[in-house]
Amino acid sequence: MIAARMTLPGTDLKDPWTRLFVACALSAGLHAALLSSVPVNPTGGALNVVTTITARLVSTATEPAEQSEPPAAPAVPENAPALQLRDQPAAKPQEAKAVPKPAASPVATPSTGLDIPLIRDPVYYTPKELDAFPTALAPIQPACPESAAAQRVNGQVRLLVLIDEFGLVNDASVLDAQPAGYFEEPTLAAFRAAKFSPAQRQGRAVKSRATLLVKFICNSGEADAR
Repeated sequence: MIAARMTLPGTDLKDPWTRLFVACALSAGLHAALLSSVPVNPTGGALNVVTTITARLVSTATEPAEQSEPPAAPAVPENAPALQLRDQPAAKPQEAKAVPKPAASPVATPSTGLDIPLIRDPVYYTPKELDAFPTALAPIQPACPESAAAQRVNGQVRLLVLIDEFGLVNDASVLDAQPAGYFEEPTLAAFRAAKFSPAQRQGRAVKSRATLLVKFICNSGEADAR
């Protein structure tokens, strides 16, 4: 076998750069020869034939899947604590509105022209301490007891009567009765039901105490109160 060795005039093949240049030139020439001798037909069919490509557009949208019923929420026990979603702000407690206090009503004074109720005087004044004595609004006439009228017994009763500032009899008690056992009860009943104009002291009505003597003349069936 005889190996042919090609040399270019004026080149030294012993130089490595020269040999590399020659190899690249030979490779380029061989590839150019191969490409020029092989026909290129991208359609894969006969040469010089126009191939028609038919395209059809297909919608890629798919029909929505049938909506399935949402799963039932799990049962929550009655005593389970309430859950709160993170993306929802916590409900702020409503602030209690301050209820304005009603203004205190002014105390009535004499300068305002309003009457101020006075504290009731607990003292029952005697006749010497009064400017005006109590007076009965209607005649007080105790009836004679039947026993005294049958026996034609006369007598008298001395009473202590306590009258308030409104003219009402608060109490009546027997201090003395002659004869005893006849005239006490009718005398007390008559005076306890009586009404008086109140006694006056320093221009105002006051309580008073009075000692009264009631005489009974049962011969005529009447009694005299003094």
